[in-house]
Formats: sequence, C-alpha cells, structure tokens
Amino acid sequence: MSTFIFINLDKNQSHKIQWPPRDHFEQQEASVMGSFEPLIPFYDVETVFKRVFGYDLSCMVLDRTALGTFSGLPDELICHVAELGDLHDGLILSATNEQLFTILYATIVEKIRRIDATTCWNYDRLICVGKGETTLPVNYLSEDERNEVVAWYWWYDYEWEESPEIPASRSTIETTLKEIGPEDYSALYEEIGVALFEYGRAMQPLREVQHQQQRDCTFPEGIIDHPQISKTDSQRLIELQLSVVSRKGLIPKTVKVLVNVTKREYVKAVDSQRHFILEKAVPHLTRWGLGEVIGTVERGDWAGDRLSVILCSELEEKMKEEEGWREMVIQWSSDE
Repeated sequence: MSTFIFINLDKNQSHKIQWPPRDHFEQQEASVMGSFEPLIPFYDVETVFKRVFGYDLSCMVLDRTALGTFSGLPDELICHVAELGDLHDGLILSATNEQLFTILYATIVEKIRRIDATTCWNYDRLICVGKGETTLPVNYLSEDERNEVVAWYWWYDYEWEESPEIPASRSTIETTLKEIGPEDYSALYEEIGVALFEYGRAMQPLREVQHQQQRDCTFPEGIIDHPQISKTDSQRLIELQLSVVSRKGLIPKTVKVLVNVTKREYVKAVDSQRHFILEKAVPHLTRWGLGEVIGTVERGDWAGDRLSVILCSELEEKMKEEEGWREMVIQWSSDE
C-alpha cells in the first residue's frame, strides 16, 4: 500500500489516500467523486420546492400583501436579508412564504453556486502524487507555480521554520527565491515531486471544506423539531434538507461520463458489467509515483490534466463541435 495525495492547484485543496484501498470504507474515503458532483442540480431547485411545498414559479403572480411584515420592503432589501445569512437561512425564509420564494429564488440559486464552487473540481487540473516521487509530468506546473512550490519547500525542508501559507503572497515567494542560491534551487527542482507532495499535505484538506459545506447547508439544531412548527412543516423541512445536503435525486450514474478536456478523451461511468468505475478510474488515471511492485512507477495518462464529469449528452455535443475525441479503455491491474 502506498501513500498518495490528490492535489488540485486551482482550488488549493488536497486529499490524502492510501492506495489500493483494503476495503469498501477505504474505497469510499479515497474517492474524490463527490467533488465532481454539484451540491444540487441548479435546475432542480425549483423542482424541489414545487414537490415539497407546492410552490410553482411558472404560474406565480407576486402579491405583496401576502408578504406580511416584508410587504413594505423592496425586493432588493429582502434579498439582502437572505444574503446576509447562510444557505439554510435563505432556504427557511423561502419556505415560509410562496411569495418570498418567488423573490428569493435567484438568491438561493446563487448561494448554492458559490457553495458548490468551493469544492467542485470539474475542469480543474488533477494529479495524484505518490510519496517519494521526485518528478512531475512535463509542463504540469507553470513557472510561477514551480517557483511557489520550490520557495515553500525550501522553508519547509531547509529552514525548519514555519512555512508560508498556501497560497503564499507574491512578496514572500520573491523574497524567498532571492535567498535560495543557484545550487540549492537546482537541487530543489530535481526533487520537485517531493516538494509538491509536501506542499499538497499543507493544503486545505478537501474533506474539511466538504464538511464546512455540509454545515452551511444543514438546518441548525432545534429548527426542524421546534415546538411551534407543525408536524407537516417539520417533515417538509426534513425533505428539503435531504434534497440539498444528501443530494437526493441526483442524475443517474449511467448517463455520466468522465472527460479529459486537455487530451479530449473520456471514460464511460459504467463498464460492460454495469459496474460504476469512476471511483477507481480517477486515481488510476492520475497517479504519479511509486507502484505497488518494488521498482515500478505509476505514470497515469491523465496526471495533471483537466477533468470533469458531465452528461453523456454533453459529451455528444462536444464531439460534434470538436474533433479528436476518443474513448479511453482502462486496463485494470490485479490489485484494482
């Protein structure tokens, strides 16, 4: 078993894994598929409220007299009130009144977009670097990124002092690079893979960001079972929360595909045996480090490329507009 770290330089997030996983729990813990899923499909927000509360935007006529204490406030101020709180505050405010939902719909969707953007890795560069690996794919790092990683690692490995934050300020990087002599810089660059691995370990963990995301979407304790809330409304709030937090009713796995927009290649979500394979395919294709067998190395064909999970119909449109798309057929090793 080897230690690898998924690194997303575009989001400055990482996820440490042990590969290959020994059981289903480790398989789930190693998976980054949740970062390729939207918090809730944006076009489903209206559907969820229609199903749970019966609110229908398509035939809604705004009646300000039904807004109660909000009736004298302009729509912009009502939206600002919702904007000041967390997502769950906006959801509860929208749920209390059909007219408020009409006014706040766009605000709720934008809140979901922003929360989703914090952990969504679609179209970001992804690499799974192994511990002890010294190299990186050619042209994976830009010159600025390489300088930042080298400067950070110099403090981490050579100075034994508190390393700069990630991402470091431009002035910190420039000052550090001036302190590094040509010989030291050359030595650091020769082990750039090691530097990036440690750099990734210091990044904000993906799971930490996802847990914060879930807290932002979860109703505070005591809201759902508040004594002044009817049993019916309590059940509605539970269903609303499940729709957002648990991603109830997401797109079926069978209509998804993993795409590499850098190389214009794709992997179908299910294999010929109807097994969902993307949880294994992502680390398999992006690993870059020592292999399980002594003396071997992993060189994932997609390491450092921009990946995304999209609908099969979206891929079909891409293939009509862009030439050169081809299916990637994975040859699994015995341990996978």
